[in-house]
Amino acid sequence: MILCNLFEAQVERLRNLNCPWAIVSSLQLQKDRVVSSAAKTEIPGGNIPFLPVIPRSYLGVYGLVQLVVFAGSVGYTHIELAEISDVVRSPNRPYFIFNVEDGHAFLGKSSKEAGVLIEESARSGLTIAEIVSVAIHADVLSRHNIDAVGS
Repeated sequence: MILCNLFEAQVERLRNLNCPWAIVSSLQLQKDRVVSSAAKTEIPGGNIPFLPVIPRSYLGVYGLVQLVVFAGSVGYTHIELAEISDVVRSPNRPYFIFNVEDGHAFLGKSSKEAGVLIEESARSGLTIAEIVSVAIHADVLSRHNIDAVGS
């Protein structure tokens, strides 16, 4: 029941942020699979069981960051799109990531150091789209910044 409530809260958050209906609908159709997969996964304390991700191919970086609202301000970026490339493969349709660590474990580490530690733990770094999802659905920005070592 807790995982179902989490799923519904995440989808509702996207609706409240005026995320396009087609994206929300696509994510909603994945509910049974996502909740079932998360229920079978051991999630360490502090990790997020799952997060919906909207790929850059759907909204672009500028559209994605506008879904981030922190302290009453809407997200923005000054990064040039040509400077962004993902080094981690990810689906080009809305998807979910599981067992997400929000970056707290890597505080005080450079992006390069964090990348090595992530790789050594048999995990993958998060892409720009995945980092945006963390910022949308977790209160991470009130605690620390996060880097997209998968991009």
